[in-house]
Amino acid sequence: MAVTTGIQPSDDKASLKGQHVETIDNEKRTGSDLGDEEISEEDNIRLRRRIDWFIMPLLCLVYGLQYLDKTGLSYASIMGIIPDTKMTLANYSWLGTIFYFGFLAGEYPLTYALQRWPIAKVTGITIIVWGIVLGCMAACHDFKGLLVVRFFLGFFESSITPALTIFTAQWYRIREQSFRTGMWYSTQAGISIFGGLVAYGFAKAGAEHKLSIHSWRAILLLFAAMTVATGVLFFFLIPDSVETAWFLNERDRKLARLRTKENQLGVVDRTWKWYQVREALLDPAVWLLCLVSLCLVSLCLMIPSGGLLNFYGIVVSQMGFSSQMTLLLSLAGSWNIFNVLFFPWLAGKYGYRALISIMPCGIALAGTAMVWGCKDKYARFVGYNLGLGYAATFALSLSLLTSNVAGRTKKTFVNGMFLVAFCAGNLIGPQTFREKDKPKYVPALTSIVVLYAFSMFLMVCVHFLYTSRNKKRAALWAEGSEPVADDSEDLTDRENPYFHYAF
Repeated sequence: MAVTTGIQPSDDKASLKGQHVETIDNEKRTGSDLGDEEISEEDNIRLRRRIDWFIMPLLCLVYGLQYLDKTGLSYASIMGIIPDTKMTLANYSWLGTIFYFGFLAGEYPLTYALQRWPIAKVTGITIIVWGIVLGCMAACHDFKGLLVVRFFLGFFESSITPALTIFTAQWYRIREQSFRTGMWYSTQAGISIFGGLVAYGFAKAGAEHKLSIHSWRAILLLFAAMTVATGVLFFFLIPDSVETAWFLNERDRKLARLRTKENQLGVVDRTWKWYQVREALLDPAVWLLCLVSLCLVSLCLMIPSGGLLNFYGIVVSQMGFSSQMTLLLSLAGSWNIFNVLFFPWLAGKYGYRALISIMPCGIALAGTAMVWGCKDKYARFVGYNLGLGYAATFALSLSLLTSNVAGRTKKTFVNGMFLVAFCAGNLIGPQTFREKDKPKYVPALTSIVVLYAFSMFLMVCVHFLYTSRNKKRAALWAEGSEPVADDSEDLTDRENPYFHYAF
């Protein structure tokens, strides 16, 4: 018996769809093009490895550079940007905050561009412009100039995370996505090793008067050049879709599409479908999923991030370490490489992504409590770095977003909703670290502990939400045929009665 109730799109949705003529470009492949062919395990492994080699390195590098850009401000604070530009600590706080005003302003225009035009080309151009803007930061001589540059830096970086989640969903099976998301997300820890060593080298050279410009200007110019070069590589090397992959032959392109057919995420369709936006905004279940399980989790996690990331150098130096030692101690955060790879791997192997994400958040809570409660500077330093463990929870929440929202327009729009919450947290975060509260910043650390605990509660809610929705669909399937993956249309997860939520 066919499933015809409970999940089928409403007549209203159907009429809305009829009002939008969908243009099918040459990159589209329908499910019927794939026929009934099955991919062998040998071909599957071979293609996955090839995709890993040609796609993942640049995804990882781009995300790492985005993190390096953020930590660049922290390095600069230790290397003299505050006195050189005659800023106060309050001014410095606003450099962290204004970035996310720009991020918020750019989120929907740039995510719309990702949907409307070839995604790899849009992303490549965005990376190049972001690198140029970062270079302009090195030329600033006062707070006003830095404020303007930081705004536009946030604007152009706002499309990076949505683009990477779309690429991950486009190239990998659902069971592979949590670990691949963890791979590119973990580069923020790996690249911090590079950043810390380079910052130490520039700081030492500056102290010995071996540089013709201030050390903080030199390091920003280096990061800017790396970003522009990466953007050029991304523009020319990353394909916009499986159908345009230069590193696959015609048969392998077909097999690569077949590999991800089970994702039921639909064909590559660049038409902006307002009915999918309407579905995301008006469906109560979608609001619950996006606002509670994604946006509020992001909000809770990023309030700690907004404070901890921008103020890392300042807080650690005020624990009693010298400026150059503070730069070297930033390497300790590289433990997050293990953290951000291990927990997504664990979730991919055993499932229960939402519940497993509670574990690293618990580690972060314990670490922040150590900073709050311990008097010994070394114990506080260890706790501070454990407090960065939330990164694995954020990576897993991103992978849930990647796997559980279908429909190209809807996925793009929900990505924007998720990152609006990201911005809200980061706008608030730097303002919780007030000059009058130093050196322990007790009010800020108290709020972080509370929000970590709330984040853990929200992830439990996410788990039970997914469980409930899948049980309802399973009951509908019970009297019908075995669900068959079909991505021949650009259907949303609510339209497709055979969509299974991965949790």
